[in-house]
Amino acid sequence: MKLPLLFVIVAVCAVMSSLAVNAAPLATVSAVVSGAETDAVEVRGVIETMNRSVSERNLPGILKTFAEGSVKVDLFPAHKYGAAAEPESDIVKTVTLNKRWQAVAPILFATTKVYKRKIDVVDLHIDKGMAVAWLDVETETLSVKEGATTKFNRFKEICILRRYDDGWKIVTVTNNRHDPT
Repeated sequence: MKLPLLFVIVAVCAVMSSLAVNAAPLATVSAVVSGAETDAVEVRGVIETMNRSVSERNLPGILKTFAEGSVKVDLFPAHKYGAAAEPESDIVKTVTLNKRWQAVAPILFATTKVYKRKIDVVDLHIDKGMAVAWLDVETETLSVKEGATTKFNRFKEICILRRYDDGWKIVTVTNNRHDPT
């Protein structure tokens, strides 16, 4: 059975305390681990909030997860998958995330009955005030067109976040629809 590191540290501190051993150094380690775990929970929470807000058609909820000046990096064309997603040029396109979602959300919300994003944070690295998350994203889309069928797509997405005084915010997003999972 694998126990979480924080649980092990707390248990060792409790045992050492009961043996009248100085557990202060371990308590410090525990606080650091706890801080890292808190950051991981908060980073995942921001990413989940952004994606849940998209699924709930909540533009203000989407926008509040972005840092001012945050950027979307388009390495591949959006809404094309597999070989169809070949880059149209060698130029990497960028746009602020706020502008992108302020333009895309009204169209997306008006042309779909359902658009849901399900995410899985596959990998997460946090280094002080910066976090990088690698996501598997699955979308479920049902158009408003008569007779439309539900479509499912999968792709990878990378989010870079920064810690601010008021919490973690997304500063950069890019995705790869060219090589779907």
